[in-house]
Amino acid sequence: MGESMGAELLINYPGVENFEFMILWAPTEKLDEDKESFDGPVKIVHGSEDEEVDIERSEKLVEAYPKAKFSKIEDVDHELGLKAVSKSESVFLSSRM
Repeated sequence: MGESMGAELLINYPGVENFEFMILWAPTEKLDEDKESFDGPVKIVHGSEDEEVDIERSEKLVEAYPKAKFSKIEDVDHELGLKAVSKSESVFLSSRM
């Protein structure tokens, strides 16, 4: 699980820890063609009012990962807030168990 710059680490180095799935909150990184591939489940969460990271980055990441699911949280900025994200994560994580 990574938020903003932490999500960038997951995107760039998914093989380092052999992740089974990834949760990306407002990822800052654009996906380059030479990035390591990740074929596990990915949950991408982005606030509709994020002014720090363009939501289009998250939408492009959804296209790049075949098993990605995207949640846009309305009226939430870059900080997202644990309450807004935790419900989305709970649903995603429960489907992994």
